Amino acid sequence: MEQLNKLLEKGFGKPNLSKSHIAKICGVQVMTVQLWFKRGYIPAQYAPKLELALNIPVEELNPKVFTKEWSDYRHGG
Repeated sequence: MEQLNKLLEKGFGKPNLSKSHIAKICGVQVMTVQLWFKRGYIPAQYAPKLELALNIPVEELNPKVFTKEWSDYRHGG
């Protein structure tokens, strides 16, 4: 949870990024995004959408699913 909140505080490197903006990208309600932040990760089905929109690796959005092994595979390692 802490890591995801830190990313949001930094704006994921994007100025004026908010939970509302994340909700809009994912097509969900803000309350849903608030739950994700409470849990500490973005559900796997939404992580690729956010990666494309915000240029944030899925590994940072949901490290439980997108593990180091996933990253190695994805990058040909």
